[in-house]
Amino acid sequence: MYQTGFFWGMLGSWIAAALFYCYLCCNCKSLRVSIAIIKTASDWIADTKRLFFMPLIFFVIAIFVFAVWLVGMACVASMSDGDIVSKGAGNQAKVLKWS
Repeated sequence: MYQTGFFWGMLGSWIAAALFYCYLCCNCKSLRVSIAIIKTASDWIADTKRLFFMPLIFFVIAIFVFAVWLVGMACVASMSDGDIVSKGAGNQAKVLKWS
């Protein structure tokens, strides 16, 4: 009962593999060019290792700037009595009552 289904599945797989092989044979030149481009790019990246550290360095700098901003914001907020009054509806400006 299952042997017929297995046979047709096997036959379909072999046909798909043959078509894929024909595709690879027809596009062999472009495949070699693609492999050469990837190899050249990997050689360039291996020679310029600092590219891996640049995002990490920028991330550390961004965290430092955010921490300084956070400390400055906490210092400004600690100078008031805790009363922050809006200047009106829809206005983003606030008035701090300084101690």
